[in-house]
Amino acid sequence: MSKKLRLYEKIREALNSLSIENESNTPDFLLAQLFIDVLDDVNKLVKMRDLWYEIKPAPGKANPDRLLQSVYQDLVVKGVVSEKTYADIEAYLNKGASDVKYRDSSGSQGSDVGKS
Repeated sequence: MSKKLRLYEKIREALNSLSIENESNTPDFLLAQLFIDVLDDVNKLVKMRDLWYEIKPAPGKANPDRLLQSVYQDLVVKGVVSEKTYADIEAYLNKGASDVKYRDSSGSQGSDVGKS
């Protein structure tokens, strides 16, 4: 039995055992199928999103720094963030917080990133 079929059966059994389907007067097997269809649609949406952003996420391999970097690259392309700000972020991500100074919104040099 496939994972999806086992999930369908568990959802159907849970709905039936709790009489959740009574409120809508809809058979448990139809509601269970709806949940499976929604899950399939969410998975398709996530794949389309990944194609749109040209990313290939790997489960358990998330790298928040690289995600932040790609967001800032996009902001530079759109003209929201300056090239200098992006360069500072790039240096921060590649060298570490103690080696980089940040700039405030006016472009003035600030304190060391990551230091109190």
